[in-house]
Amino acid sequence: MPSLTTPIVSYTTADGTADGSDYTAVTGTLTIPAGQTSGTITVATTGDNLVEIDETLTVTATGVSGTNDVSGGGGATAGAPRCKSTLG
Repeated sequence: MPSLTTPIVSYTTADGTADGSDYTAVTGTLTIPAGQTSGTITVATTGDNLVEIDETLTVTATGVSGTNDVSGGGGATAGAPRCKSTLG
């Protein structure tokens, strides 16, 4: 259900199997306009010539403000991230 207000989500990235040589770590805020249900966080990947298996990183919501909507006690619900990456 879309929010009637404009939530602001603070976030940060952390290494999983990918580390600082694979992507540029980011910390920031994501503003989701009222009436919308999602937003996009961009994480720049670092291209190299290594043949590697798929690697992971974690994006963690560190806080939510600007909303009175509460779903499940958390004020925000994060779905499974959808990632697109092109290395080259």
